[in-house]
Amino acid sequence: MAKQQGNMLDVRNLVIRYELEESTVHAVEGISFTLGYGETLGFVGETGAGKTTTALGLMRLVPSPPGRILSGEIIFEGEDVMKKNPEQMRIIRGRKISFISQDPMTSLNPVMTVGRQIGEMIELHSQLTKKDAVERVKEMLSLVGIREERMNDYPHQFSGGMRQRVLIAIALACSPGLLIADEPTTALDVTIQAQVLSLMRDLKNKFDTSMILITHDLGVAAETCDKVAIIYAGRIVEIANTRSLFLDPRHPYTVGVFGSIPSMDKNQDLLDAIPGLMPDPTDLPPGCPFHPRCTYAVANCSKEVPELEHIGATHGVACPVCGLRGIKR
Repeated sequence: MAKQQGNMLDVRNLVIRYELEESTVHAVEGISFTLGYGETLGFVGETGAGKTTTALGLMRLVPSPPGRILSGEIIFEGEDVMKKNPEQMRIIRGRKISFISQDPMTSLNPVMTVGRQIGEMIELHSQLTKKDAVERVKEMLSLVGIREERMNDYPHQFSGGMRQRVLIAIALACSPGLLIADEPTTALDVTIQAQVLSLMRDLKNKFDTSMILITHDLGVAAETCDKVAIIYAGRIVEIANTRSLFLDPRHPYTVGVFGSIPSMDKNQDLLDAIPGLMPDPTDLPPGCPFHPRCTYAVANCSKEVPELEHIGATHGVACPVCGLRGIKR
């Protein structure tokens, strides 16, 4: 089957905040990106950077109160999700956009069998008879490597890796166009991580699904994603196809993240740490949010928020100082 041309998802200037009694959390500050049909985009960044909030925003699941989507457009398959009413969004979730959380034990219902939980998704979004729905449940369990006779078991009877496979089965049961995976391997050991990631790649290709993968692991992003967005303090500071980003990172924060990874080619006692801490999201610094930690900052960096400028067809950087010239590592 030929891959459909154009963009499945076009996000423009998305702003999300959590308005508390004494402060406002600036969780997402004007994020924009596109995602093509069958493409995998990685969101990489520190805890609190805004990755998960962005994903929840795409599905209109930001908890309100205190969360609010203040502005932005989310164009999914040519239609603005922000203009959909709650009933229309319930149809989109699961059928067209599915979500895999990082903690399967809190996502699965402990008093329902896994077969019933997969079946609920199928019954809600398809016109299958009850008999056909049961067969679909068995098919999905088989696809994720679980024997069909275990459909009547409960979540606590499965290992962590198998519970994650059940979540994948639920997410893909109705063949959605977009799959959002929020750090799906964080709670798993390394061997099981590799198995789950390999399974997700295979099923993504089988169902011809686009995917957004949220992770803090650059190795996972390198193996899984077609392009990667580096997120810092609620903004995309660099976005590029995976090869370009790994071979030629341009933003000082991206370079700092790569510098904190052990190298097989260098003999060094200490890794290159980024000085300072990520800013408090309730009190972001003026101008570029990274400038207090940036060794390349100039006077103007504390005054103006840099826009994402494209330095090539597939590479965008939000840094007027280092974007064009690059950084020698």
